[in-house]
Amino acid sequence: MYAREVKKKQPADLWTSKIHFYLDGVSFYYKWNPAGQARAPQGRIWRAKLEGLAFGCTARGRKEGSGGKVVKLFVSISHNKANKTCSRPCVQDGDPSQNAASVQKELRKIKAKVFSIPPRSPDLNPIENLFHLVRKQLNRDAIS
Repeated sequence: MYAREVKKKQPADLWTSKIHFYLDGVSFYYKWNPAGQARAPQGRIWRAKLEGLAFGCTARGRKEGSGGKVVKLFVSISHNKANKTCSRPCVQDGDPSQNAASVQKELRKIKAKVFSIPPRSPDLNPIENLFHLVRKQLNRDAIS
């Protein structure tokens, strides 16, 4: 399995101190009323100032395609390294939006080392697994 191979080959602190930024395609959906949905309160959800992999900035965006199809993107960038070459890897989870020519061009421009996770990997989905573990711990420790 992929996760076991990574655990053997990579240092234990890979996810906490070695990753430069994480590029993630959040969701695909059809947008029937773009103006109304953009004005809705849930259309303006932004992350906290220091939330992300390390101190820095977190940004969200979207790309509209044909037929009203939209892809939402979530990018976390280490603020003090954003405009410099990347000496640490960027994580790519294999989403098709990350393999677009424009994304690859930008990654080459900043000389990012790409650490790719296989798309729809059955044994590894780091963000969702982390959220599941945190939710489980919070439910266990919650006062009823």
